[in-house]
Amino acid sequence: MKQEYCMLSLLVSGPRSPGNDIDIYLQPLIEALKVLWESGVDTYDALRNQTFQMRAALMWIISDFSAYAKLSRWSTKGKLACPCCNYGTNSCYLKHSQKICYMDHHVFLPMDHPWRSNKRSFNEKTEFRPPPELLKGTDVFNMLQNVENVFGKMQKKSNSGPWKKKGCPLGGKNGDPNDLDDKSLSQAHRYILNNCDEIEEYVREHELEVNSHERRSKWSMAKSHSQNFFQWFESRIMHTDVPDFIKQLSRGPNSIAKRYSGYLINGYRFHKRQHDARRTTQNSGVTLVALTTSFASSKDKNPVDANLTYYGRIIDIIELDYFGHFKVVLFKCDWYEAEEDTYGLTYVYFNKKCYQEEPFLLASQAHQYFYVQDPHDQDKHYVMNTVPRDLFNISDQFKSDAPYCYENGSYEHPMSPSIPNDEGEVVLIRSDVPATIIYVPPERFCAQEVEIESEDEFDVEDTS
Repeated sequence: MKQEYCMLSLLVSGPRSPGNDIDIYLQPLIEALKVLWESGVDTYDALRNQTFQMRAALMWIISDFSAYAKLSRWSTKGKLACPCCNYGTNSCYLKHSQKICYMDHHVFLPMDHPWRSNKRSFNEKTEFRPPPELLKGTDVFNMLQNVENVFGKMQKKSNSGPWKKKGCPLGGKNGDPNDLDDKSLSQAHRYILNNCDEIEEYVREHELEVNSHERRSKWSMAKSHSQNFFQWFESRIMHTDVPDFIKQLSRGPNSIAKRYSGYLINGYRFHKRQHDARRTTQNSGVTLVALTTSFASSKDKNPVDANLTYYGRIIDIIELDYFGHFKVVLFKCDWYEAEEDTYGLTYVYFNKKCYQEEPFLLASQAHQYFYVQDPHDQDKHYVMNTVPRDLFNISDQFKSDAPYCYENGSYEHPMSPSIPNDEGEVVLIRSDVPATIIYVPPERFCAQEVEIESEDEFDVEDTS
């Protein structure tokens, strides 16, 4: 590899590297290499003054370890980071530093090397295993047959946790720091744990442990599970080798949270109730549909699981910080008792609050409603649905099976909507009201026409 035979065609800086999208840039190169290998290209030989069919092949690449991962698609991080050992990589997880180290490198030494018997300098173990076999090209080709390529840079999980929907804070991007009290902090953390799919197995484990106790009603066991799960979860994860996200989740959030006056998510603009008090518009009404276990009483032995709709108003918007690993935005709400009238309309009473021990919900779960006050009862308000921003309800002629799209979301219409033919004629007949026939005598109708014609004569401008 002499310098005069090397050429630097492109240099990509690390923060702006294409990531997995490098396959798109390499595709023209791969197509050219296929042509060079299969059929070749006509090439002029200056020494012999003639052309010949030149063929070429890619023999190797030279790169650092991170570039090797992008080109070969073998992950150079984690428990199987070594591309030479592949699935035989010997890794060890260090609990205190939360890092992965790689031991047993003396497996590559000759079988009679004295370091193979040296315990003290390594991991207190002798090593007489042969080195792992290198993967062959055919083996790699067969392993990649069913691998799905996902292009584009993946978002880091440490930034957002398992909650994928992101919103935009309003009223100051940085937010106001606020010290949460112990009760609010535990309520918010408990709600996050109960709505995290990554820890479902631990939720079921704790439910089985609580339900194993005899002589207790189902209501008391459900209450015990709800109130004691996050303390049990913290002690359970402390002595277990789990992913870093779950470990950080079990430790709980920082008591210093950010407070926002508004939040934009799901196509809705949300504000706190205090914000609505100074305006004629409403942006604090919120609703949540959740699967809930309902008990008729504390002695009910047959609870019912059903989707219930909760109605409330936002009183606070906070962002919990799990010590820099990820952040979660929640709405703190006042929930109200909901009923239906004889016409099937839902209404709530603002003076009848409920579920005060569970005031939080994730911002990604929120949908917006607004309330209309009953003219005969100032505490009674009817619930009215709202449409997300950028979501338009076109007439029946334009209905299609396309999914809803709102708040700058990606939208792909499967086919163009059918547009009615426009021949340039304006229809002056209304079809939404019944026709009314008015009788006018002929002599009166002729008199009106003469009057109209005389008025038109005076409207003509003198252009002479």
